[in-house]
Amino acid sequence: MKVSIFICCLLFVFACNNSRPNNFVVNADIAGNAVYKSLNNQRDTKERYILDAVPSLKTSDVTYLSSRDSTRADSAMAKTYNCATYLKADTLQIDIGRGTGYGGKGFVITFYNKAFIIEPYYSTNVIDFNKNYRTGHIFNTIEQHLTLNKAKYSAGDSIFGKVKFKIMEQDGEQRITHTAEGYFRSLVVGL
Repeated sequence: MKVSIFICCLLFVFACNNSRPNNFVVNADIAGNAVYKSLNNQRDTKERYILDAVPSLKTSDVTYLSSRDSTRADSAMAKTYNCATYLKADTLQIDIGRGTGYGGKGFVITFYNKAFIIEPYYSTNVIDFNKNYRTGHIFNTIEQHLTLNKAKYSAGDSIFGKVKFKIMEQDGEQRITHTAEGYFRSLVVGL
């Protein structure tokens, strides 16, 4: 009886945790995908707030959509996200997004011990006086998939990957759908 109660409690805990890490797939051959050759002929979107930045080779082919704005999947804006990867201790953070100096949006993949969590972000310098900023964001992961070229990284490594997800966000009264799919690459920067 105690064992069945323990198992029921354990299943309940896992069922209630909507942002739980998922396993991922290693594909050492992903770097040979034709999308990366296409990215070699393109440049990253210049971040407007970095005045002296020279855009490098394009780091992301990810299409990211949020119901917070009206960007369509077939518009050029849906693929203007840059990729940067940071390593602190044994936790890898892959940031796919864009910023203007006044705000930004995108998502962060936090990768630790062969598991990952994806969290979208959005920021603006516009203050909405009707919004209750004390309420937190609640994320409900519908699906998330991550493929990387290897399972462990060091500073200076190249990372190649593919991501696909659908996440529902509750931000106070607003319900927001986030979806993304595509390939990315970058150098791992140690912190």
